[in-house]
Amino acid sequence: MFIGIMVLYTAYGTFRFDLIFQNIAMGHLPYNSEMWLTATGILLFMGAIGKSAQFPLHTWLPDAMEGPTPVSALIHRRRWLQPACIWSRAYSRC
Repeated sequence: MFIGIMVLYTAYGTFRFDLIFQNIAMGHLPYNSEMWLTATGILLFMGAIGKSAQFPLHTWLPDAMEGPTPVSALIHRRRWLQPACIWSRAYSRC
């Protein structure tokens, strides 16, 4: 995905898809080649599939979501428990 985004940026000088689509509609292709445009589209598509764990890369998701590790559970608990304690102390005196 990153390579596809960088190809688009180097060819068009922007990250905005509306401007990229305008350039493509006017006939400006990346490196003046339809092959680069196709490869960039495939790279972006494969990056999105891998990032969102869609078929055929969906097999890793159940293992990743099985449960938090002990360290991440402690970090998560501290991040939510500390503000709750501060809030309860501040408003318990009212």
